[in-house]
Amino acid sequence: MAAHSGAFVGVVAVVVFLVLRQVTTMADNGPSTIEVVPLEKAVHLVQVLGRHRDAIGGDFRGYKNHCLRVLSLALHHLGGPDGVSDSERRDLELAIGYHDIALWTDDALAYLEPSIERALGEVGDEVDDVLLRDVIYWHHKVTSFTEGPTPRHNDLVNAVRIADWADATLGLVSSFNVGDLRAVQAAFPNSGFHMALGRFSMQLQGWQVPWGILKW
Repeated sequence: MAAHSGAFVGVVAVVVFLVLRQVTTMADNGPSTIEVVPLEKAVHLVQVLGRHRDAIGGDFRGYKNHCLRVLSLALHHLGGPDGVSDSERRDLELAIGYHDIALWTDDALAYLEPSIERALGEVGDEVDDVLLRDVIYWHHKVTSFTEGPTPRHNDLVNAVRIADWADATLGLVSSFNVGDLRAVQAAFPNSGFHMALGRFSMQLQGWQVPWGILKW
């Protein structure tokens, strides 16, 4: 019980710190150059989210908006929506849709492997399975991903990794322009996403987080 309480208190402290840090950071405004991806342009992502809407339940809007923020930031990092091929765009949308899904479908904070298993079991044969797996498995990697089969593969994995770190930390760990972060947050409000993460930590053994999902 003490371990549970300590883990939860630690997570709450981190969330409070990040919120306060976001407020001070966002005061340092900058011009936005990002092209925010609207929901209707994220067809493959929408399909994933719709398939699991019942499992996500009351957290649906928060997770949907998180995914759209990550997609917009990842594509921006790659040069904008026109900077990827149609197949790359499809695979990125699918990977982003599934990247945290096992939090809800499997009730596990160590959710990377079950998210991958679910994704691989549900996507079509035309999808790049290696890219899908790597985007999900390495999206909490602290350092750059360099182990892929091609430099382009690494770029795609790192784009999502960088985007997810920026959004998950509310801009604390970010290489994006502040104006771009503000733009995606305005388009897709938080809607309780980070509070849901704190709730999961309390309910699902918060000490699993560093061992289960963080990668150096």
